[in-house]
Amino acid sequence: MDVDGEDFRQDQVLIQRSSSPIQRASSVPHRLPHFTVGYVYSADMMLHASETGQHPEQPERIARIRMAIRDANLLQQMKQIPIRPVKKDEALLVHSQEHWHKVLAIQCESRGS
Repeated sequence: MDVDGEDFRQDQVLIQRSSSPIQRASSVPHRLPHFTVGYVYSADMMLHASETGQHPEQPERIARIRMAIRDANLLQQMKQIPIRPVKKDEALLVHSQEHWHKVLAIQCESRGS
């Protein structure tokens, strides 16, 4: 499928192609990648470890999950989403208000020490 002469979206930016018969630049993909699955990952996630080892988000767990996805050759089919601080309304989709306040309290304690 050729996109010359058509409008299409690439990363939420509308791009309009001219109808002239000039050759397409090699940096313009013939077909835009279509991702239905994304994953959030950063090496910074490996820094999150609890002192007791009881918290489920341990570096070893994160590394094993990423290796399993990589070994199954799935990374190229997924869009990597950069990490960022969670917004309260996002966290409350899966956690209680009480849990949100607990996390804030722990965060304040760790910054104070």
